[in-house]
Amino acid sequence: MNPLLAITAAKLGSNILGSIAGNSAEKGPSTAEMKKAAFAQVLAKATNTPEYKNMQRLSAEGIGSRSDVEMTLQQMSQKILQSPEIAKALEGSSEPFDLKFLPDGNVSLKKADGTEKIFKLDGNLKETAQNAVSIIESAKIAYPSGLASSKDPGGSLHIVPGAKATLQS
Repeated sequence: MNPLLAITAAKLGSNILGSIAGNSAEKGPSTAEMKKAAFAQVLAKATNTPEYKNMQRLSAEGIGSRSDVEMTLQQMSQKILQSPEIAKALEGSSEPFDLKFLPDGNVSLKKADGTEKIFKLDGNLKETAQNAVSIIESAKIAYPSGLASSKDPGGSLHIVPGAKATLQS
């Protein structure tokens, strides 16, 4: 066979194959486009979950983990514990206690001896307690490990004076 004829035939065959491949690509999406569409679907489903939405809500508060939740709640509890009525009830005790944030914006103080008292908060302190309940509820969904056991709204912070506070449901 003539070499020039062979080169021409090869080139023509290549053009025909390229044309066929081009036509099939026009009829359906490419593999890359299909993968991109599948990824977009997975991403849409993942961002539509309660866990993701609550993580976003907590993230807006500067909270990115359960330890951040505990630290934020500890800071909130320090404001509440400065209330004259609550400070008087604790009277400088070094015993651990539980501070429960109630949905109505009040708190319950449970001492180590088992005595428990509800304190009605007003104004800024009530707002702080309600925000704490909201954070706890979001944390129960976003970081369920050890928190999802309680169906009751709110939660309590186990506080050991001078040490880290621990969130309990």
